[in-house]
Amino acid sequence: MPKHYSVWLSHATQALHEMLSSGRAVEIITVRLAPYRAWLAERSLENTAMTRRRYVEELATRGGEIRQGGAPGLSDSIAAKRDD
Repeated sequence: MPKHYSVWLSHATQALHEMLSSGRAVEIITVRLAPYRAWLAERSLENTAMTRRRYVEELATRGGEIRQGGAPGLSDSIAAKRDD
């Protein structure tokens, strides 16, 4: 993952445009740091590209924020960082 937000944002924006241009549907998932860290700790997982993807997939599938214990709650907005 890029060290600077501006680099990540540029890559994410480019990837978003490429997906939309190819006709793919895109859902934006917001990852809140505190719930994500709690999710990692609860499962004894490290912060890796694979675990970030898994977390985002769970958020998207449940339609909201994942709380401790795995119970979903409604989220005001949804966005995921890509590692590509």
